[in-house]
Amino acid sequence: MYKRQVLLAIFVGWRLSRHTGNEVSRLADGVQEAAGEGGALPDLRFSNAEFTAVWTRLRDLFEQLRERGEQTLTAQQDLQAVLDAATQVAVIATDAEGRVTVFNIGAQRMLGYRAGEAVGQLTPLAWHDPADLAARGQVLSRQHGQAVTGVEVLFVEARHSGYEVRDWRVLRRDGSALEVSLAITAMRTPAGDLKGFLGVAVDVTERRRVAELEVARKTAELANQAKSEFLSQMSHELRTPLNAVLGYAQLLESDPAQPPSASQLQRVQHIQRAGWHLVRLIDDVLDLARIESGRLAVTIEPVELGPLLVQVGEMTAADMRQHGVTYALEVEDGDGRVQPRVAADPTRLAQVLVNLLSNAAKYNRPLGSVRLTCRSEGRSVRLSVTDSGRGMTPAQLEHLYEPFNRLGRDRTAIAGTGIGLVITRHLVMLMHGHLEVQSVPDVGTTFSVTLPRVADAVAVADTVDAPGPAAGRTPLLAPAQGRVLYIEDNEVNAQLMRAILRQRPDVELQVADQVSSGLAAARSTRPDLILLDLHLPDGDGEVVLDALHADPQLRGIPVVVVSADATRAQVEALLQRGVLAYLTKPLNVNEILGVVDQALANQTAG
Repeated sequence: MYKRQVLLAIFVGWRLSRHTGNEVSRLADGVQEAAGEGGALPDLRFSNAEFTAVWTRLRDLFEQLRERGEQTLTAQQDLQAVLDAATQVAVIATDAEGRVTVFNIGAQRMLGYRAGEAVGQLTPLAWHDPADLAARGQVLSRQHGQAVTGVEVLFVEARHSGYEVRDWRVLRRDGSALEVSLAITAMRTPAGDLKGFLGVAVDVTERRRVAELEVARKTAELANQAKSEFLSQMSHELRTPLNAVLGYAQLLESDPAQPPSASQLQRVQHIQRAGWHLVRLIDDVLDLARIESGRLAVTIEPVELGPLLVQVGEMTAADMRQHGVTYALEVEDGDGRVQPRVAADPTRLAQVLVNLLSNAAKYNRPLGSVRLTCRSEGRSVRLSVTDSGRGMTPAQLEHLYEPFNRLGRDRTAIAGTGIGLVITRHLVMLMHGHLEVQSVPDVGTTFSVTLPRVADAVAVADTVDAPGPAAGRTPLLAPAQGRVLYIEDNEVNAQLMRAILRQRPDVELQVADQVSSGLAAARSTRPDLILLDLHLPDGDGEVVLDALHADPQLRGIPVVVVSADATRAQVEALLQRGVLAYLTKPLNVNEILGVVDQALANQTAG
């Protein structure tokens, strides 16, 4: 009986174990199927409730894992898309030892390596300049008190402080170099363990080049500004003594009480010619400096050529007489009754024509001729200066516009600087015109200035002969009389003005040498005219103008600026402020007398 019970127990146990083994096998098969990719998880049923509960829990876990896997894959794909979209930014990740784990498209384009060549194969040492790494490593070694070499040069700061941003020089695979701004960040686990490093780099080669160019441009501008300011100051310092030299020379030449002898007159005229040549040289050097610095400007407006052409003829009459040449102005415009107008800067156009005419006179031959021709050509006007002089060879024409190159004429007795034509051509270009030259050796030269034409102006004669002698002393409009206040701190210039105004016996001259004393004199004497220097010991001459305009009893007094500051901007600014005239030193005696006569006559008439 006992034996049968044992056998029955064995049989039941065997059956149960076999059944349980089958259940375990089914559970194992279900786990294997769940671990596979894709498809729905099987819905297994077990006779044993515990097996059913285990499978249900396993299936839930597998579903969660699959969902998280899909999310992780999506996140990885999104991240890679973002990295690959940054085509102008290199994103490179490494493990803690420096081996590349991420190498985006921007890195591939920047450095020339494919991702497969870099990931798991290279470290950033492959593209960093060894010389830069060595130099940086020396600095870091001193800072950290231990040797910092290799890839650790890139990572040590990020390892300690979390990140570092620094400019580096990197070498592309083809050997070309780039300048990059590189930010390196340490990547850590939630527990704080170092996983690796992330580097983000931007190519700053062009930015740095632009920055360097900007620095160079600003440096050049500062240098040009310093040079211009120096030349302007030197112009002022040279004009002040020249004012005395040329002023007294003019007085000696025209002294009615003690007229100079023939030999004395010749010497005085030599002094004046040399002095005025120096003034022209100063003006030309200033203009050349403004051209080089890009600060020479023009003001374009409609210009009536008739009066301007007559004016430049009068301005060059002395040169024509000195060199013994004849001068003619010819206007060729249909029937000759209408004079065209041009779009130009009247002052600069006069400067251009005076320079061309003066050159035509001094480089001419004895008893030669100079002709200024004005001719309309459709929408343009051509102004041509033709001489019968020495002419130029093709070799000389090639160097015509080189500053200070006088084409071999510096070895002659003809005065010149070699910069007049450089300035002339630049002025013509600023006025949107063209300067052309035609020359034949021993026959002559023609310079032609072509400018845009505007509506026709007033009628003038078609031919004007050479102007007569230069105008003498300005005739009195009425016996000049009145009180003149001259605010000037230079005693030599003050003495010169006293000598000039002795030619007007009824003019009473008072001199003040400061802003304060000048204003006090103006309030106490109420002068009929104020002559004002701009550079005074206790302030600028414009302070005087402000004070005069602010005083109802003084604002009606005419003011004539007498200054060695000959910059065009200063002249125009003061004229716009209402000064009667702006006379630059060295003074022309006839000009200052004419201005004083006119101002006092207007005051008397008023």
